Amino acid sequence: MKSERQLTILSILLQKESITVSELSKKLEVSKRTIQRDIDTLAQAGIPIVSKQGLGGGISIVEGFKLDKTLLTDSEMAAILSGLRSLDSISNNSSNRHLMEKLSEGSSNVLTLNEYMLIDLSSWAHDEITSKLSTFKDAIKSRRLVTFRYISPTSDELRRVEPYYLVFHWSNWYVWAYSIERSAMRLFKLNRIDDIKVLDECYIDRKPAEPVFAEQEYFNPSLDVSVIFDSSVRWRVYESFGRENLTTLPDKRVLFKGKFADEDYFLPFLLSFRDKAEILEPEYLRERICKFCDEIRCVYEKMV
Repeated sequence: MKSERQLTILSILLQKESITVSELSKKLEVSKRTIQRDIDTLAQAGIPIVSKQGLGGGISIVEGFKLDKTLLTDSEMAAILSGLRSLDSISNNSSNRHLMEKLSEGSSNVLTLNEYMLIDLSSWAHDEITSKLSTFKDAIKSRRLVTFRYISPTSDELRRVEPYYLVFHWSNWYVWAYSIERSAMRLFKLNRIDDIKVLDECYIDRKPAEPVFAEQEYFNPSLDVSVIFDSSVRWRVYESFGRENLTTLPDKRVLFKGKFADEDYFLPFLLSFRDKAEILEPEYLRERICKFCDEIRCVYEKMV
């Protein structure tokens, strides 16, 4: 915990021209004395930290400083740079890029250490996602309420929330926020959020727990299904489910046995395989998918 806090202080100092001990104390939720000890430790490790008294004063790192590797091992530095690269892929400013340059200066082998792992968190809707991330980040830092229109499978509602975390999970970005309407913490998918407005009204930090990413917590899968997939779509089946719930049959077809959240999610997904997938169980879904196809055909027959 101590070394992580000191690394956080170093990161802040590398990005900001100056910051006070009081500001660091509040940000990291420790005493001013603890912050001062951490600063002394960084200074002893060779970080040229200077202090300026009076109005507009604070602590800072000497301009032009290049980070020496006495504080971190090569593997630790490489891990930090990898994380910063991933954040840079969805950032709309150059702060992460500047920090990467400062961290890697004078360490010729740091960048090559992690060339085997490149993480890109951006999506096809890069500009839109980046804008939303930036808006929520500013609201979280200033502890301001946010309103937005949330499009869910059953409704299109105006929500009023206290945002706390931006979360990347299940290959998507989410906002972990306290819903005023529901009086509870909720996870909102960023792609379903529209018309975001950051209000002038501030909120008091509830210090909520971080979200627990158990599948049952949010999706509660309860639909047991068995499906046989043609060998020609085997690659996509593996990509969608992994190998845990799959059995390769003698004729190279793939049998899937597992759970889905509900029919509304499962049936459209299955139809995306067209004639390359067949439901075995439950039996009633075989009838349901036939009806589903009839309904689709009726729509297109009207257009002919």
